[in-house]
Amino acid sequence: MRTIEQALTDHELIVLRVIGEWWELDLTGQDKPACVQALAETLPRINLKQELQFLPPEEADALQALVGSGGRMAVGSFERTHGEVRLMGPGKLEREEPWFDPVSPAESLWYRGMIYRAFDEGVIELNEFYFLPIEFIGRFP
Repeated sequence: MRTIEQALTDHELIVLRVIGEWWELDLTGQDKPACVQALAETLPRINLKQELQFLPPEEADALQALVGSGGRMAVGSFERTHGEVRLMGPGKLEREEPWFDPVSPAESLWYRGMIYRAFDEGVIELNEFYFLPIEFIGRFP
């Protein structure tokens, strides 16, 4: 598993700023390492039990699916049930602003900094998966 800091490092700067906005952090004017650090200090303090109660049911189900699978689920399996996260470069992110109109529960959680995506080396090939960071594991009801 990965920490929040490790997971955030993989995001584009604009996504870090969007996540910061959601949690009432002003990250404008800061560089990527400063944004990662600020979010890595803030996100572990989120009351996940409370957040889960106020999420739309589809988003809560997506988080519960990750919790139920030990905090990690293959991209294909997760996306079949909870939708995709459209991956974009910084220019397209600025133009389209997908966080204002997410196409799925997964994408909504992505732009809140609640779920992340990564690769791990499997026996034969690389496996891509969605995951909850270490700091979130065990903090959901």
